[in-house]
Amino acid sequence: MFPSNYPENSTRAGSTTLNYVVAPGENIYSTLPNNDFGNQSGTSFAAPHVAGVAALVLSANPFLTPEQVEYMITTTANSNQVIV
Repeated sequence: MFPSNYPENSTRAGSTTLNYVVAPGENIYSTLPNNDFGNQSGTSFAAPHVAGVAALVLSANPFLTPEQVEYMITTTANSNQVIV
């Protein structure tokens, strides 16, 4: 079970030690319908941050394969590793 302070709208990967790119998923200031702005939470607000990291990697070398981009991001994301 998740710890009591674990965000209820996040997903855990299991018990494998992995390197992660961490992105904010709570209280993200974003666009809303009807030309409005406000704070929202959830993984759908964190995913664009990680996609932006991939875009930056590809901007440096647009010939990388998806596997190479993933490898570069995950092997340099967190040298201390996060256990989930």
